[in-house]
Amino acid sequence: LMLISHQKSIEQLQETLRQKLLSDDNWKEKIEAELAKERAQHLVEFEEQALLFKEETKLQLDIEKEKHQDIIQKYKKEKEELQMKISDLITGATRDLRQEVTALREKLHESHIRYTEESESKEKEIENLKNLVAEFESR
Repeated sequence: LMLISHQKSIEQLQETLRQKLLSDDNWKEKIEAELAKERAQHLVEFEEQALLFKEETKLQLDIEKEKHQDIIQKYKKEKEELQMKISDLITGATRDLRQEVTALREKLHESHIRYTEESESKEKEIENLKNLVAEFESR
């Protein structure tokens, strides 16, 4: 009876050991499955974060690009305004020079007329003086 009782106890212990080993194998598979699940979830989260980072970076780059475009447009506008001012200054200076040349020509013409009149006046005076000298000589 004791032998049978020991054999049954050994069989029970062996059965318990088998169940624990099966249970351990299942536990190991469960941990591996859970680990694989966690890895997959972290991979998805990483890809989502990477996508968000890319979108955020693209948005920042677009904002920077827009700022630089605004600055470029501002400088182009300033350049055009300066070119217009230069054009206006050149036009104004040309107009002023033409007016000055015209005024100088008029003064030259007036001086020439005065010179001619004075020259004629002096010639008449010389002629009158010659006539006066001739009249005095003849007296």
